[in-house]
Amino acid sequence: MKLDHLRSEIDLIDNQLVILIKKRLDIAHRIASAKKIMGKPVYDKKRENNVLSLHQQQGEQSGIRKRFIKELWNLILQESKWIQRNI
Repeated sequence: MKLDHLRSEIDLIDNQLVILIKKRLDIAHRIASAKKIMGKPVYDKKRENNVLSLHQQQGEQSGIRKRFIKELWNLILQESKWIQRNI
């Protein structure tokens, strides 16, 4: 395969990732609204730990370094919490 073709494939995947992250953050916004109505706090330690654990396991099973998955999901969760705090 040519380098340009491989880079085009990466570009398509990157675009899909951005779209999926945007969808996730939109849902985080809706969750914030629900939490606000229910009087629940933004941070749910148990839920966050479960999300991190699940994705670290999935990552390891796929051959992705645990640290990378942890850092990636920490960033995603931080952004979700920021959105929820600023609704």
